[in-house]
Amino acid sequence: MGRVSTAAQPGPPEQTPAAPARAARLWRSLREHDWLPLIPSIVGPVALSVAVSVPGIDPHGGTAWLTSPVGVWIAIIVVLWCLSALVIWWREPGRRRLEQEMDGTLRQVHDLEERLKASQSGYYGMFRQTLRVLSNECGLGHTERISFYIHDGKAFVLQGRYSDNPHYNKTGRLIYPDDQGCIGRAYANGEWFVNDIPDYDASREAYLDRLQREYSIDKRTARAMRMKSRSLYGYGLENHRGHKVAVIVFESMCVDVLDSDTLRKTMRARGSQLIAMLEELPERGQPSLASNEGF
Repeated sequence: MGRVSTAAQPGPPEQTPAAPARAARLWRSLREHDWLPLIPSIVGPVALSVAVSVPGIDPHGGTAWLTSPVGVWIAIIVVLWCLSALVIWWREPGRRRLEQEMDGTLRQVHDLEERLKASQSGYYGMFRQTLRVLSNECGLGHTERISFYIHDGKAFVLQGRYSDNPHYNKTGRLIYPDDQGCIGRAYANGEWFVNDIPDYDASREAYLDRLQREYSIDKRTARAMRMKSRSLYGYGLENHRGHKVAVIVFESMCVDVLDSDTLRKTMRARGSQLIAMLEELPERGQPSLASNEGF
């Protein structure tokens, strides 16, 4: 039996891509670089240069005008515009990819924001129901409101609010500086009670001056507040490690309605419930919302 040769057999010669295939690849490349919009940017300046320079061309000079100052001027313009168009053309795919990546990132951020809003809405409703029960226990009416704020390390974030008055029940700002108003005083001192703020409707300047002088609330912010309270009681809440993490504020549009002794006893009895609810929030481990807002 003869030996079978194991030498490598020459393969078929490499075939060069057919002309239609090369043309198709070239067309795809041109489409990816979005070259069509560049035609006006090239043709326009060339046409303008020619139109401006035609009066200076000698019609009997043949092609000699190409080396004349007019011809050189046209050539320089054409070359510069072609180079700039090529640079734009070459960078176009990268720009479009970057735009697509940014669009995808923005969609992800939007989805996360919607999920966070839904989560916060659920917890806000939970705290609001607790504050409603607390309002009923304290006998508060349509001229009063309770608000619950957590301190996230930078500022206060509104976590829940309740009032029998729908107007006062609305949420305004979500973030409050920790060195302003009754919130800041209660956070710094453990509790704070004031019962003699001027009536805004009767004396607006006196009201605005008082808030700016004693509570560091500028007049523009004070004017924009939906509830211009005359009596406030703030109580600071500590977690099980003894760290002050929240403040609850009772407000009234009238003086001599809030009783600080009664509210203090109520909060000593019910504050632990709010703290327990607060420590169950998953957002407690999230980055500071106040930091994201520039505080």
